[in-house]
Amino acid sequence: FKLSHTFVGHSKAINFVEFSPDGAFLVSGGDDSVAVVWDLKAGSRAQTILLPFHGPVTSSAWAFSEDGNLTGLLLGCADGMIQFYRKDITQFTFVTMEQTSPHDKTDVEAVAFSACRNRVATATAGVTKLWQLSPQGISSISKLATCESQPQSADFVSSLFFWEGGDQLTICYAESHEMVPLTSLLSVSYDVESWTKKWCYNLPRRIGAAVKLPNGTFAVTNLINGVDIFNFPPTQLLQTYTHPIVKNALVDLVVLCNGELLVVGSDDGKPRILNRLSGNGFDSVLPHGTGVVQALDALQVGGTGYIASASAEDPYDIKIWSVSVMDPETSGDLTRSAARSVSRSLSVSQLGLIVALCLLAQTIASFLPLFSILDALVWGAHFSLNPS
Repeated sequence: FKLSHTFVGHSKAINFVEFSPDGAFLVSGGDDSVAVVWDLKAGSRAQTILLPFHGPVTSSAWAFSEDGNLTGLLLGCADGMIQFYRKDITQFTFVTMEQTSPHDKTDVEAVAFSACRNRVATATAGVTKLWQLSPQGISSISKLATCESQPQSADFVSSLFFWEGGDQLTICYAESHEMVPLTSLLSVSYDVESWTKKWCYNLPRRIGAAVKLPNGTFAVTNLINGVDIFNFPPTQLLQTYTHPIVKNALVDLVVLCNGELLVVGSDDGKPRILNRLSGNGFDSVLPHGTGVVQALDALQVGGTGYIASASAEDPYDIKIWSVSVMDPETSGDLTRSAARSVSRSLSVSQLGLIVALCLLAQTIASFLPLFSILDALVWGAHFSLNPS
């Protein structure tokens, strides 16, 4: 990974960073009640959204059409409000806001958007609601349903995401405590049309973040020793990748390269990179700085992957990292990807041995015609002396 940009624009802890699906923008929000939209092509600030009466900006989601065109930005705040900003030619313009919880000063813990039917999901104080953006210029938000069957003991939603083309919504609940956060995770999946529960699993692991991987698995940070990989739905623990953890910090987990690369935030300023197919586990880091790096996001555009990392401690900066990766449309299946990963992990001595063996084989092959001629001469002499 190579450092591409460093953005400075927050005065307190940064709670999230999120790339727009088209790769044009990055949005960040922090405890300073500020959301900033960054222009990634220009490498500069595009817009600052001040929200001093709503408390910290806690979550976000980009709104976009099914063909991928960016249509707006959703911001969740610490007072329980969800706000929508429509994308105009040069700015994001405020349109409307709605209260997601009857209780004031309750964080919007997570926001998710699905372009299928313009659905929005919000989680506040463990209660998830489903909304729909109005098709009339996306001028308003109306509530569709409320999930009333979440576990009563779960007071925090750690992750929220649509899948199956927007027809399924998965909610990850976690209890949080002051010193020992997130003692357990409960994953529940719902059909967004009928709002009926599809499945519910209680994972016996501590958890900080969760993400569904493209290859039918599910990754969670366990806050004890690293990242757990489950099947999906999460009925079985498949593997654990370990790394040192000093503080039980709530950090993000993001994915690149069809699930081959995982990047997890850190408590020491160095987000860790997991290469699942190399067999080396967490084999590299992003040298962001010092302190807790809580917020992460990832984006892949063609043959380039991008990671955004943001600090929860002073200096409150955002760094954009880039890396050359295989284009998912041309990279083939995971078997070929595994072969590439193994070839990349060979040492210099191993490569030298392979080259030497190839040269030896070529040398032996070059002598084969000479051996054939000598054999023919010996056989001919023998035949002339012993015609019988």
